[in-house]
Amino acid sequence: KNGNFTHGIERLLSLCDKSREHISRSMKKYTGQTLSEFVNDLRLKFIANMLKNSNHDIADIVYESGFGNISWASELFRKKYGLPPLKFRRSHT
Repeated sequence: KNGNFTHGIERLLSLCDKSREHISRSMKKYTGQTLSEFVNDLRLKFIANMLKNSNHDIADIVYESGFGNISWASELFRKKYGLPPLKFRRSHT
């Protein structure tokens, strides 16, 4: 279901019939990412898409993505996309 990533790792684990350790090992093996990195990457992609395709307030988008901290989300976003969210939005409108 779309949006499961917004509920974080616990939601991801609840959808699987495997232990946290098994899922963690498999995720790292097949994606090269930890569970946190995988979920954060989905959230960052969601934020980027919303910034390009909506006029919603950036804080609302960040919270809707599942991040609970705007500063942390902005830092991760800048690392991934090379721009903070506001500049990213301006460069894609």
